[in-house]
Amino acid sequence: MKESTTFDPFQIMTRAFPPSPGLAAAAKQNASTFWDSQDKLLDSMEELMNGWFERRHVGAQEALATARQMCEAESPFDAMRECQKWAIGSFERVMQDGFAAQKHLLEFSRVTTQPFAQAAETARSEAGEAAHKAQSRARAA
Repeated sequence: MKESTTFDPFQIMTRAFPPSPGLAAAAKQNASTFWDSQDKLLDSMEELMNGWFERRHVGAQEALATARQMCEAESPFDAMRECQKWAIGSFERVMQDGFAAQKHLLEFSRVTTQPFAQAAETARSEAGEAAHKAQSRARAA
């Protein structure tokens, strides 16, 4: 087979920048952290949505029961009282939706900012170690 005289940019880059063990370890840690965070976010979203659907099912069942009770009411006042009870329950479910959303938004922010905080702490400790080594070398000299 005839050798090509063209340059392969990937071979050139590989020769110019050989892979470093530190880069491979950092890439592995970053990938692991990213996908672990994605898994936690998906679990949180699943919990939020399951709760929302459960509350919607309860709301539909209570609406059906209220409609039946309103139809069987002896007076318009009794019918309105049944409707009011349903409305209060509906408002409570909406409030539960808000509390659940708030809880999960806090979880989202915790999961997404935690890797940055860990990286900053690692960088601070590495910078401290480097400064300590530099001071030790300066004292030795």
